[in-house]
Amino acid sequence: MSKIDTSITTRDRSNSDLAVDGLLNGLLGGVAMAAFLVVVTLLNGWEFESIFVLLVVSSPSPITRVAVHFDISGVYGIGFGLFYGMALTRVKGSPTVWLLLFSGLVYGALIWLLAVTVIIPQTDGFFATLPSGYLISAHFLYGMITGLLFKRNGSDRLS
Repeated sequence: MSKIDTSITTRDRSNSDLAVDGLLNGLLGGVAMAAFLVVVTLLNGWEFESIFVLLVVSSPSPITRVAVHFDISGVYGIGFGLFYGMALTRVKGSPTVWLLLFSGLVYGALIWLLAVTVIIPQTDGFFATLPSGYLISAHFLYGMITGLLFKRNGSDRLS
């Protein structure tokens, strides 16, 4: 009896599959980003409630702020998933962990740039309380975790 190969390669995967992977990876990247901001807040002796002030939405509800943070994390993750799928169709072999980390770092820098030039100026100025080094570090962490998770879920298979 012959064994049937049921593995799915990235080239065989649809954009919607890669978008779903990106959504899930982006949500996990958002969890890492939020955890980083919680740790930074607590280590600096800021009040725990100030974490919710750092989130983009000007709603008084912390639940709304957290929900929007994860919505944005998911949308950015979809963008990374689609970028990842397009980039892999041009590369032979499976991307290394270092390539995924570097791609995520670059992606984190791009979304940080988008945040500081487009999103944050539209808010009520809550991000002015967060030192810029923490903000860019949080975005770098988001990008690297999101990129690295593509290695975990098998989206990197090319053959």
